[in-house]
Amino acid sequence: MLFNSTAFALFLPVAVGGFWFLPFGFRKWWLLGISYLFYMGAVPQYASLLFFVTVVNYLSGLWMERWPARRTLGVWISVALNLGLLAYFKYTNFLLGTWADLVGMLGGDRPFDALEILLPVGISFYIFIGMSYSIDCYRGKFKPIRDFSLFACFLSFFPQLLAGPIVRAGQLIPQLRESVSFRRDRFEEGLRLLMLGLFKKVLLADKLAPIVNQGFSDVTQLGGLDAWVSALAFTFQIYFDFSGYTDMARGCAKLFGYELPENFLLPYLARNPREFWRRWHITLSTWLRDYLYISLGGNRRSKYRMYTNLMITMALGGLWHGAAWTFFIWGVYHGLLLVAHRKVLEICEATPSLDVFLKSRFGEAVSVATTFLLVTLGWVFFRADTFGDAISVFAAMASFPEAGPVTEMLFQSHVALFAAGLVLYHALRVYFRRFANLAPLLRKAWTYTVVSSVLLSVIYFTNFYPGKAEETPEPFIYFQF
Repeated sequence: MLFNSTAFALFLPVAVGGFWFLPFGFRKWWLLGISYLFYMGAVPQYASLLFFVTVVNYLSGLWMERWPARRTLGVWISVALNLGLLAYFKYTNFLLGTWADLVGMLGGDRPFDALEILLPVGISFYIFIGMSYSIDCYRGKFKPIRDFSLFACFLSFFPQLLAGPIVRAGQLIPQLRESVSFRRDRFEEGLRLLMLGLFKKVLLADKLAPIVNQGFSDVTQLGGLDAWVSALAFTFQIYFDFSGYTDMARGCAKLFGYELPENFLLPYLARNPREFWRRWHITLSTWLRDYLYISLGGNRRSKYRMYTNLMITMALGGLWHGAAWTFFIWGVYHGLLLVAHRKVLEICEATPSLDVFLKSRFGEAVSVATTFLLVTLGWVFFRADTFGDAISVFAAMASFPEAGPVTEMLFQSHVALFAAGLVLYHALRVYFRRFANLAPLLRKAWTYTVVSSVLLSVIYFTNFYPGKAEETPEPFIYFQF
């Protein structure tokens, strides 16, 4: 079930209304039931896989509590089962296809065809959530949970189930244990976040999608300007798409009285690659840092071992996004950027004048522009179907800046209008935050103005209304991961 679908628009009021109508003792069961119903809206049979992952990590925690001397064995069994499932569903055909291509390059016949394996929606996210719980129990950072229904509710909580944020046990389980009371200000903030996410997804990301698809569908025909427009369009499409999902997830959670962690903090204003990863997909980057980079040794050993750990972490982080060499290359690319940034820091320490320049306003502006350019170039690997397609896009970028159908589509879209609306929203939000205590009625009017304006805009500019319910809404990009 997609957040931007008519089915979800009908599902959410029932889910929220039922939650607040029931007494506290029944709420976790209600959340558990509607979360599984929500997940079964995609592929019903894979609800059993979600349940299996829940049982594995729940029993892992109990194992480590019951036999602390054997907790290492318990966590390794849990990690092996989690990663084994992820590897089978996500990487089997990738590995088989790579082996078949290698055999073909050596002159042999293709030994086998791809298997019919359907990737379960959200598997990368809920497996990482489950693994973080098991590892935190092993490290003594979280006490194992004995209430199975509580743990199952945590792992399947529907707002974050399909595409994050990747929530830690310590962030959500204490909230689920408490009897939350209805707070109007939190509910109104949830509505605003929900509408902001819907605006980003439907009126920005989905309007950029045809432009991106046109540009990357036949990369050999791209002119110079079209290549840059395609890359930049995807740069903003993936941000509006994924941050829009996160806003909607956090908004949904607030409607139930719960808080989910931030996942984006204006990443395209980052001054360097390291800061970018502190602003982009924050819950994944911190997950990779805490459970992979630190486990490899982090920066506790030699400088070159630290660089190696960075490269391994980012390469595997790239493969987490998808079973293709383009994602691996994208991860390696960002690993190289992080290593290069550390080398630049070393140069700055040895060159005080350069350090002073980079800390000046003009130097920071140059740093932001450079980082944005490097990130945009990296997105070409992420979006291209093959490595060869990515090279073709880069070649077009270096050619004469000739406009074509992609650029024409951009000017015919309403993206600039909607982007201006988003900027206006943030500007007004700052204003109303500043004067919220002086004008509570104005703040309330602001909430419902945002809600009604977004809904009317979505209805007017798209087919998102009951009369067009038969049309499939555009899925979120990160659902394929």
